[in-house]
Amino acid sequence: MSSSTGQDQLTLTTGSLSPAAVAALETLRRQYFALVAPYMLRIPGSDVLATAPAQEFLVNRLLEGPLPQPEAGYARGFWRRVLPVIEAGVHAIDDDDEAAVDERIYETVAGLMAAPSTNAEGAPAQSHKTFLYDLPNNAGERSVTLLEEQVAVQAGTTGLRTWTAALHLAHHCIYSQDELFGSVEVPPIVEIGAGTGFLSIVLAQLGADVIATDLGGDEEDEEGEVRRTPLARLKANIELNTSASLRHPPTARPLDWNLARAPVSERGESWLECAAPAQSGSQRTVLAADVIYDPEIVPLLVDTIHELLQPWKATGNDDSAATAPEPVAIIAATVRNEQTFALFLARCKAQNLDTELLQLAPMDPQHPTFWDTALDAGTRVEIVRIKRNA
Repeated sequence: MSSSTGQDQLTLTTGSLSPAAVAALETLRRQYFALVAPYMLRIPGSDVLATAPAQEFLVNRLLEGPLPQPEAGYARGFWRRVLPVIEAGVHAIDDDDEAAVDERIYETVAGLMAAPSTNAEGAPAQSHKTFLYDLPNNAGERSVTLLEEQVAVQAGTTGLRTWTAALHLAHHCIYSQDELFGSVEVPPIVEIGAGTGFLSIVLAQLGADVIATDLGGDEEDEEGEVRRTPLARLKANIELNTSASLRHPPTARPLDWNLARAPVSERGESWLECAAPAQSGSQRTVLAADVIYDPEIVPLLVDTIHELLQPWKATGNDDSAATAPEPVAIIAATVRNEQTFALFLARCKAQNLDTELLQLAPMDPQHPTFWDTALDAGTRVEIVRIKRNA
């Protein structure tokens, strides 16, 4: 999504506000759509929010803009914090009888108070979450909208929400391409354990040729209702972000790590597609984020990386580059447990894979590219580059 139209509207709406006030309102907007917890919001002062241009900004850019709204429970908490600040500013204005809270804001809050905030089972409702970020060199704003669960584990998987390491790796894919990939252009990518699809969608917005993979499809439970698997949610989120501005969205494919040790002929078409060279002739760089969390799946993960880094061997009439450049893997890990992370590194070494911990400038916590709402926000994130040991 490009921001040219939105930027024009912003100029009209905030023309009488200071640059600092406009920046504060933009931060609040990005936090709102990213579902930052209400107690963590950076709310502009009442002297700013009480002004007519600031309230017009809130209406046009938060309530009536093109982005999907957060679920009612979150929005209710947001306005419970913001509305009193607006009201306090209005009451403090003594020399302007026309100062008032915009009626459209009151109408929104009234509607939210009557809306449910849980699903039929009483769990927090699913919500759209939109990450807004700026491209380098003032090339405009982009957005990634996802449908996410608001609980850590849903339907037996953690793959239905976006986690910390994915945000950090996406930041580096935008601003540290040369350090990550050895090139100012993003290479063809296969993401394993793609989950919500956030990272793959960002990469596609950067122009990369991306295959996004995860487990499963749509499965029916005993009552015949569809239970969303990671792959099904991945496909749905890619579709949410497919537009004229994203001409080449990621391709979603199933990839079962359990098949990494199976004969190549038994792995299926998805495995072959992920391992084969892209149209550019080079094998795909393997990317993954927040996949190192359970010691039981570390062997499967490393087996999968090992197999995807094997040199492609053309067969039959396939003339695609048998001498393609050596592929690499880049894994972002939120280090929740030092032993599990050490196990991953040791397993890579046992599989004859070289690992390098990249020293990249961290995302600015005060002005982050992406606002992090995960339970482990602030936990150390390591970026690991992996190659076959020659």
